[in-house]
Amino acid sequence: MPAIPLSNSVRRVSHALRDAEQAPDAWSGGLKLLTDTLSVAGAACIIFNKKTGRADWACFSGLSSELESRYIDRFAALDPFSPLLNATPGWTRLLTCLPAPVLAKSEWYNEFVLRCGVRDIIGANLAETPSHFGIVGLHQQIGRHYADVDPILLHSLTESLVSATRSRVNAFSFADKEEPEAHRPPVGSRYFFHICNGQTYVDTAGHLLPSSDAAVAHAVLLAAELSQDEGLRGFAVCVTDETGRLVSRRPIHPREGNL
Repeated sequence: MPAIPLSNSVRRVSHALRDAEQAPDAWSGGLKLLTDTLSVAGAACIIFNKKTGRADWACFSGLSSELESRYIDRFAALDPFSPLLNATPGWTRLLTCLPAPVLAKSEWYNEFVLRCGVRDIIGANLAETPSHFGIVGLHQQIGRHYADVDPILLHSLTESLVSATRSRVNAFSFADKEEPEAHRPPVGSRYFFHICNGQTYVDTAGHLLPSSDAAVAHAVLLAAELSQDEGLRGFAVCVTDETGRLVSRRPIHPREGNL
């Protein structure tokens, strides 16, 4: 595939993101140029700690920038979309990834995303280490459509975004190695994903996840994957917490899927 010529606007964004690799304070300006170039309403880079399920750092531009601290303090732990990006390659749309019934019950979506004036998000996991991962999200304003985003332009900028995000992830991974074990915050809660229909295939290992919303989102994807197995017709993914309380039940529909 021939190389895509870089426009002046792409060069400006790339230069700003290179500055952000050296100086984290430059992220704000880099994201502002990114939103202007892609004609989106906002953008964010978020560094998640895998051990705690929380955000160690975030920078927001555009509609959600005024609530940046609220996201870090409260909504990062309730965010069901970002953990899914850690397991999904490439750029992924929120409204394609998570069904409306899940978002309707999500405090993160209703009290943070919609309150910021954002309807949909395109996100991607751009860098990862054993302890952290970094995502970048592009925010669609309520009433607008992502058909406005030029995929070639986004492709041209992805390499610079990956490099800048990797720099931030590596910085926090190094700090995590230096932090004494006794001072680390507690991990998230463990949720179990049983396959049930009269008889139950018990999940004895479970998954550590930051919130029940994240557990429901994981169950949705698991049910979609299992929908390819005709032998599981009529079964469901039953999510329980550490006390055995049922958190959610997601039916498995072979071929039809659940999304």
